[in-house]
Amino acid sequence: MVVGLVITVVALIVASFAQNTATLLATQGVMYALGGLTLYFPAMYVIDEWFIARKGLAFGVVWAGTGVAGATLPFLLQWLLDSYGFRTALRVWAVILFVLALPSTWVMKSRLPVSHTSTIRPTDLSFMKRSPFWLFETGNVMQSLAYFVPQLWIPSFAASLGFPSFSGPLALSLLNVAACFGYLLHGILVDRFHVTVAILASTIGSMISIFIFWGLTASQTMLYLFAIIWGVTGGGYAACWSGCAMAMRKQADSNNLDTGLVISLMCAGKGVASLISGPLSEVLLSAGSWKGAEFAYGSQYGGVIVFAGVAAMFGGTACIGRAFKML
Repeated sequence: MVVGLVITVVALIVASFAQNTATLLATQGVMYALGGLTLYFPAMYVIDEWFIARKGLAFGVVWAGTGVAGATLPFLLQWLLDSYGFRTALRVWAVILFVLALPSTWVMKSRLPVSHTSTIRPTDLSFMKRSPFWLFETGNVMQSLAYFVPQLWIPSFAASLGFPSFSGPLALSLLNVAACFGYLLHGILVDRFHVTVAILASTIGSMISIFIFWGLTASQTMLYLFAIIWGVTGGGYAACWSGCAMAMRKQADSNNLDTGLVISLMCAGKGVASLISGPLSEVLLSAGSWKGAEFAYGSQYGGVIVFAGVAAMFGGTACIGRAFKML
């Protein structure tokens, strides 16, 4: 984690001296991402070791941190960018990140003793040959395709409808605040019920928020309601990952399954979706408006809205597997 923190901070500082796009891509794009992952993922294993009965809630609390950051940091960073420029903003953020994250690396300790023997146990990947993993991963990727669409397009969508300039950022802020509660809610559901119950709740809520509240948006109120409902339902989906891993462990009747590895693969699936959703939704946006359609469906964002709704619907793939006794 310390190595990851150092790489992340150095990436931001070097990026602040960039004179061309290639340097920014190499530092803030690649180096920062690798450092952030190296800093971030060990925490998943530590949480998995420390929490058993309330594992879902524990992960939900941790994931809620992303919602808190998403609701507050954009305003701080935008102020820094407007007031001092991107170079100073990157350097200030590097200092803030170092000061806040370094104490966590000292406090965070594993519960299980670290083995210092020369024998390294091979990683068991046999779970990847079984259908439960792919049912969970497929639904996770599909839901993630929908997850990034509102965050990408809400500001421009609000502007296209003639809403005030603050409406887009406010909707994003509401979305991230609501996601904090969504993570906690999904974590509680995962602890009390089979994970597919939480996934089903997320899927139904996501479809309602997209097809009804986003698709029928004609006022700021509808936009804000969409952001809140989507944040609670679709925004909290990641809290189900620990439940997916636990369900796989119970079905395999084995304690050897590495739940941290399963969660990492789920996060990787979300990363792949983030790379795809942007260009794909941009193609849909360039297709133009739907003639004859009303409300937001009749705008140029109609195709994007339907795409997000259908992707969110397939986020419930695991529920189908559960119905057919595959989970």
